[in-house]
Amino acid sequence: MSVEISLCTYLSARNEHLAQTLPNWLRVRGIGEIVIFDWGSAPVKAWDVVKQYRDPRIVYLEGTGTERFHRSISRNVSIRASTGRILFHPDADVKVVGSSLPRLPGPCQFIRGGGRSGATGQMGKTVGTVLMWREQWEKVNGYNELMFGWGGEDLDFYKRLRGENMEEVRTTSAFFHLDHPDALRVLGQDNSIQQSVRDNGKISETVDWSDKSTYRQRAMTCIRRCNGKETIVTL
Repeated sequence: MSVEISLCTYLSARNEHLAQTLPNWLRVRGIGEIVIFDWGSAPVKAWDVVKQYRDPRIVYLEGTGTERFHRSISRNVSIRASTGRILFHPDADVKVVGSSLPRLPGPCQFIRGGGRSGATGQMGKTVGTVLMWREQWEKVNGYNELMFGWGGEDLDFYKRLRGENMEEVRTTSAFFHLDHPDALRVLGQDNSIQQSVRDNGKISETVDWSDKSTYRQRAMTCIRRCNGKETIVTL
């Protein structure tokens, strides 16, 4: 199956948020596929939320390894599993405002949430949400898997897109972030938000991304559930 717009998301131990965002996404016009990748939710998997919906557009993936959650790898896995030419990539705690996406990006544009510097409130916390063309993600080799912990991988990704002459369009009104404690952002990792952002910022500044041979996306073996069928896939 090939679709025009794929929604690709990822999570770990965020079932309470997915229970609010998934019905919202299902109501958004134009989304032909919803890929949900769960890595490490315990003791309850995201499948407990997803199985309540018998919508053929939903593709559920569950990581089979025992390693800790990794944001950039999870982002890339969810996107690799999708089929759409246009990728809508929200965090699992982000809703769409209204019943449609803002607008589709132009051929050399990507649209990201969070607005301009200084944006506040729950619409200002959607920086990691992006609407883009699949070719753009492919051109920069996806999200930076050398980064670990919370924060920075989205800004690094946008920087590399701009480096390929892609125009960044920002919106403060299209997406809404569900409020939650910062502790959920760093669940299962060893360092703080501030330390993660600093460490990942250093990686973004020091790696030469013009040499794309230095970067490889890691394969992941997953359980895949869609339309009542369960298979094991490597993405």
